[in-house]
Amino acid sequence: MVNTEGCLATIEELRKIRKPIKKRSGVYFLFDGDELIYIGQTINEYQRVAGHFNDKIFDSYTFMPCLKEELNTIESVYINHFKPKLNGRPLTNIVKDYWEMVAIRKRAMMSDITGQYMLDI
Repeated sequence: MVNTEGCLATIEELRKIRKPIKKRSGVYFLFDGDELIYIGQTINEYQRVAGHFNDKIFDSYTFMPCLKEELNTIESVYINHFKPKLNGRPLTNIVKDYWEMVAIRKRAMMSDITGQYMLDI
């Protein structure tokens, strides 16, 4: 960020525009491109969504705030309506293929970082 004088922002300027991290409950929707791949619920939006970087590939998400008491109902209604491929169904070939793709993408990311292609052990 550059201030109006063309210099780096001061700490005071940064403090003025900072945003607090709020713990809020709601239902979240993970997308890979335009495809809705997963619906979940949480009482801590950022922590829960960030936790999915370890087990799912997605590039965006939508968050719908709601009361803690409504989480189960709202999540269930949306899952039953949209039926995302990673929500609570037995592993089919499609989901197995998805997890293979996850492993391939993770190895490719690591090879970009380390310069060595990561092999399964």
